[in-house]
Amino acid sequence: MDLKITREKEDKLLKRTEIEFEIEDAEKTPARVELRRRIAALKNAKEELISIYWERQCFGEHRATGKAFIYSDEGTFKLVEPKFLAEREIKGKKKGKEEAKEEKGAEKKEEAKSEKPEKKEAKPAEKPAEKAEKK
Repeated sequence: MDLKITREKEDKLLKRTEIEFEIEDAEKTPARVELRRRIAALKNAKEELISIYWERQCFGEHRATGKAFIYSDEGTFKLVEPKFLAEREIKGKKKGKEEAKEEKGAEKKEEAKSEKPEKKEAKPAEKPAEKAEKK
């Protein structure tokens, strides 16, 4: 997997560097964590200050393209980046559907254990003879 920077632009207002990159020999879409590591190594930047804006696999080719932002400081990163993207970068990966289902299943099991239904005492059925006497 070869990462090449195809375009680089300095954005002084937002205190960041915008990078467009291309990945050759990518059999599958690379993980965000791996991309952050590679970009940090190429640009001598901290991984925490890199945000992968988008990445796409080219259909039918072993090539992927993407765009990333390298911020100058953490304050600017938190101020400019949307909250959901910042959290995604901090966690290192986006939750998959399977992981989300597993978490929901575990939560439901915990709720079921904590909320046990109370047993209702069944009244014995009255006999027909007793019903007739009451009338």
